Amino acid sequence: MEKEFERNEHGHVVLTLTGLNLTGEQEIARHLASPDAKMCDWAMSCLLSKNSDGYDAKHRLVEGQVYRVALMPTNVIKVDSERTADALRQYGVNNFGYGKGLAGLIPRMREVVSNAEMKSMGFRFIAGLHDLIKDSDGDPNELLFDGGDDGRWLRASWVLPGIRWVGLGAVALLLPAS
Repeated sequence: MEKEFERNEHGHVVLTLTGLNLTGEQEIARHLASPDAKMCDWAMSCLLSKNSDGYDAKHRLVEGQVYRVALMPTNVIKVDSERTADALRQYGVNNFGYGKGLAGLIPRMREVVSNAEMKSMGFRFIAGLHDLIKDSDGDPNELLFDGGDDGRWLRASWVLPGIRWVGLGAVALLLPAS
């Protein structure tokens, strides 16, 4: 049975998540231990990154801290060529007062949002819009998850200036005072 998700005054789904201070290696083990869980190599590389921008150095959540996240549909920006990560983040800040996403929230959201629930929300993916993490090739990535029929995927997407997001998903942005 699908759960009812809270919505804010803008109609965006709001998730309340509790932080776990897990390392990237612990996140991988936790995710892959859940039924039907899958992870792409790039997400694994980001979670295991030992760079100064790596998951362990910059993206872990605070143990026990409560985070409130709004899922802003990517189609709020109607023109495909204008739907970049920076434009989506700025739209969320300027129009709704949202803050930047956090990479550590993506694994927590993957645990509480099923593929069927994503589909009922109208989202094919939910992306983090967090500070970028360089993968093992040195390419900048953002963590995301998608709701395909072949499992509960945790992925990473290559993000450079001008790279566009399709209008079929959502971005996870912090609500004020999170």
